[in-house]
Amino acid sequence: HGRGRCGNCHSALAQGAVVLDCPECDYYLCRECTNPGGVFILLVEPITALDLGTPEYRVGDHLNGFQKRWSLRSRPEPPPLVAGAAELSIYVEAELAGGRQRRTRVVDAQDGEVADFSGEQLRFPYHAESELVLRVRDRRGMQAWVRGDPLVGEALLPLGPELLDGAPRDLVLPLSRREAHTGMITLRFRLQHTSVADASRTDAGDHVSGEAAGSVSDSSAAEQK
Repeated sequence: HGRGRCGNCHSALAQGAVVLDCPECDYYLCRECTNPGGVFILLVEPITALDLGTPEYRVGDHLNGFQKRWSLRSRPEPPPLVAGAAELSIYVEAELAGGRQRRTRVVDAQDGEVADFSGEQLRFPYHAESELVLRVRDRRGMQAWVRGDPLVGEALLPLGPELLDGAPRDLVLPLSRREAHTGMITLRFRLQHTSVADASRTDAGDHVSGEAAGSVSDSSAAEQK
């Protein structure tokens, strides 16, 4: 089709219009054609985080047994955790364009174990965003007051028009931090067609957890540093 027109109804697309697109094939669908009479919800289900590396350093880690071989002058990053040396309190934070965030419940896991998030479901109103950032963090208490919970690693999930089929997709993504491999995350994701009313509730911060206790964040704040 011609550039700047919907590939289905052929209506002209104004500059800045929200579309679902395939840049490689120069194909666009306008908002009306992608979801007439409703809106889309992006459902993201983190399943496991595994082979996790050492979180970012926080003051006091050496007292908790994290950085037994770490030297500030010789290494910019701390070495891997000694097996069994520390327990991690892991959660997954997902961020869609515009700063909208959701997070899972916290799962305790020793070094070398798998953090299991079965039953978690993070929900986002979807407006043709092209990617979702997934971050695995270690929950801290007082140590997080200044710089926030330390990052273990992050991954980028591309989102495209192929999701319009509504089929669930399973994926394993590598986690990294400062170009270093820090683990893997497994997840399932799909688009769901829903009513405007349901989407409004989702926009308020829907989070479905496998446990009664869970936390939700819907913030435009920048990534914690």
